[in-house]
Amino acid sequence: MRLFCVLALAAAACGGTSDSVQATQKIALDREPFDMGGAFVGSVQSESLQIINQGRANLTISSIKLTQPDGGVLPNAAAGGFDQPQLAADGGTAGSLPVVIGGLGTGFVQFNWGPKSKGNKVAQLSIASDDPTLPLLVTTVTGCAVPIDGGASGCVCGDGGTPGADGGC
Repeated sequence: MRLFCVLALAAAACGGTSDSVQATQKIALDREPFDMGGAFVGSVQSESLQIINQGRANLTISSIKLTQPDGGVLPNAAAGGFDQPQLAADGGTAGSLPVVIGGLGTGFVQFNWGPKSKGNKVAQLSIASDDPTLPLLVTTVTGCAVPIDGGASGCVCGDGGTPGADGGC
């Protein structure tokens, strides 16, 4: 009987538990929403966010974009906004789309932001993929721009508190 269970991979029939990993592709992020913490006004800071394929099939990312919360165009980091993100899969170099993340693999969204004024900064990250249940993953990206002189940032954390001196909540 044990040989049958091993060959048939019928864990439930052998008294074990069934495999909970989906056979298809399934997108997830390591942090959602994504709080970048703080950056000094006038600096440009690099950020990354991990994309996780929780399924066994390849996940294809066809587009990735940062916009204003209302969908408008963001200025680039040099102008006080966010550079459009790049995506690298399974530890590779950031490149052009589409990008394929292997089954149970990971990818990294990489971008820069460069606040020009103090306070909370918000963007919307949209990732289009071939995940059959979540073809468009949309999340909020937030950060706090801190004055370089150590003055008050004017930021408010998600829990209603105020960030520390480094701008992190």
